[in-house]
Amino acid sequence: MLTYNQSAFDFHKISFITTNYGSGLSSKDSVYAESIVKKYFNWINFDQISLLSDTNTPLLNFGSTNSEIQNLIENGKVSHIWNLPKYIDNARNKLMFHEILLNKSYIPKTYFSAYNVVLNCESYPIIAKPKFGKQGIGISKLNEVDFVNLDKLDLQYDIYCEYIDIDHEYRCIWFTDEILFISERIPSNDKSNSLRESKEVSKNEFDWVDQDITKIKWLSEASKILLEVTKLTNLDFIGADIAIDKNGKVWLIEINTQPGLNSTQPLDIYKKAFSLYYSRKVNNLTEIEIKRDLLNLQSSSVFKSNNKNTKLHECLLYGGLIDNNIIIAKNRDRVYSHPVIINQEHFGDVEVAYLYDTQSDWIEGLNEFGISLVNSRMSANKENKLEPKDQYKLPAEPPQDIELSTSNKAPIIKKILSCTNINDALIETQHLHGYSILTDGKKLYRIEKSDDNLAILDVTNEPYVIYTNHGILLPNTGYGEIVGSTERANSEIRYISATRFFTNINNTDELLSKLQSQHYDEDSLFNINRTNKYHFTNGHIILNPVKLEFIYAPTDFAKLESVNCKIKNPKIKVIIK
Repeated sequence: MLTYNQSAFDFHKISFITTNYGSGLSSKDSVYAESIVKKYFNWINFDQISLLSDTNTPLLNFGSTNSEIQNLIENGKVSHIWNLPKYIDNARNKLMFHEILLNKSYIPKTYFSAYNVVLNCESYPIIAKPKFGKQGIGISKLNEVDFVNLDKLDLQYDIYCEYIDIDHEYRCIWFTDEILFISERIPSNDKSNSLRESKEVSKNEFDWVDQDITKIKWLSEASKILLEVTKLTNLDFIGADIAIDKNGKVWLIEINTQPGLNSTQPLDIYKKAFSLYYSRKVNNLTEIEIKRDLLNLQSSSVFKSNNKNTKLHECLLYGGLIDNNIIIAKNRDRVYSHPVIINQEHFGDVEVAYLYDTQSDWIEGLNEFGISLVNSRMSANKENKLEPKDQYKLPAEPPQDIELSTSNKAPIIKKILSCTNINDALIETQHLHGYSILTDGKKLYRIEKSDDNLAILDVTNEPYVIYTNHGILLPNTGYGEIVGSTERANSEIRYISATRFFTNINNTDELLSKLQSQHYDEDSLFNINRTNKYHFTNGHIILNPVKLEFIYAPTDFAKLESVNCKIKNPKIKVIIK
């Protein structure tokens, strides 16, 4: 497993404090969310407030009203705070909240006594609430109020609000000047439906469905509302319960300063707080670690719910100098178990040793002249037209005199492996889609071919090169071609992982060990060798064009059906590990 020099990261540069009655983080994700907060934030327990004077870091106050914090701020012991403790009750106390926002058009009409309801309410039902409480505890829907029970009602409730015929309910997380996240609340028990159904249950329960904030039609209106609300309440960080009624009107139901967060949201909150205070983004190492944690968290939720991304095939390619020999290698990843065959035969007059995938008709290997190739697909439906960083100028169209197989890539790879020199092999490469590493034992090339672009770079003098599933020469191509997407982050982190570990390799046995190692938790999407529930490393290929060695190490996920040599006295040595 990886260990890190913590000082190299922008960790614990923002303090985080919560209340003495729990973290307040989302109940379903609380273990994950709390671990993420503690990893990135400087977590201060409610009984360790004195520690704040030693850190001099800005503080995100997650719902605490502790007067000690206020004293530290007034004495200059805390450099900055989001949500002063003295203003927390502007959200936590529903009575204060409604008094501050009385008569705002986006707040349901409010009465502060049962007597006023009887005198002024024009229609029922009405929603009765105590001034303190959460998760709907103590809230009731009253179908009528009469003079007989006024005193009794006022002992139980502090405010009475107009009933809203709600179509959809949302939780918006606001931080300083914008809405960061929006989740739709889907009622999962009767009390949660109590605005529509008058059944008594202890508390509201919801399922949360994260929304694409860019597709929210009422985002601008809600943002204007929350900007005004946070100015009036003197709060920087809130969770806002937004309701959309049957006519499409936006209503603010209530706010709180300890909103439930899912396991990934603290990552973006930390990044924003950091940039606001330090006037820069977190450093690259921290950004990489955030992407890693984001994908790990998603692998335990999104990817485990039959996410479509789990069906993509992935792999890792390597090319470099080991013991004065240029070596290329590949981890073959698939989402299915299948038999493979290793064949040794002639393509025309050229001896070739290659792996044959019986499921996909895929081949790759090396020939007697050292021409060796490993390739991975881009896994992208759309690739942007970009200018590559460097290009190899290709000669005219190659001859068409080699027998082809049925795979759309296999015929091209057969042509490449039929070549007797590297220049001819490079000519054939113009037809091979995807990412390739090509060598003849003397020269080493990094090759990228999309629908619209071809880039070939001589990397012979580099210590080693890596491919996962995104472009290096054609940056916006590949698995998750959108930079910043979770799919792209997956590929980028595996790339960084590989470049970190493929160092100081003395022989092919050490290279194989690197290919077979798992450097993260077993089920992580970032591992070079994949043995999780969705991707399986089916085998490891190592090609040595100098010694003419074809090395293959199968795994439990793909049976090596046979090794077939159709040549007497072969020049290429096939080694099964």
